[in-house]
Amino acid sequence: IAWYLASAQSGMSPLEPGQWKNLLKAYGTLYAGVQLLRPFRVAGAVAMSKLSKEFLQATQDKLQCNRKVAIAVQYTMGWMAWGGLATAGITVASLSSGVPLR
Repeated sequence: IAWYLASAQSGMSPLEPGQWKNLLKAYGTLYAGVQLLRPFRVAGAVAMSKLSKEFLQATQDKLQCNRKVAIAVQYTMGWMAWGGLATAGITVASLSSGVPLR
């Protein structure tokens, strides 16, 4: 969302020289707003702890590995998912704002 806001406001990609300031400004604004939701995020994390435990156990069972390996696999998959979603989000923001990445 910050990428889209920065691109739409400046008409330039945040990757262009001197445009990081706009991206960081948009990100900071969104970050401050999201902090208001922190109590709900914590409550959601507590509510999902049982599901997380079950998912970890399912990973251990499926891969027939110990807990440390299952945690490492889930951690790696989480970063891969984050990277894929970030790439998709930046692409959608670029297409929506009409501003090419570079």
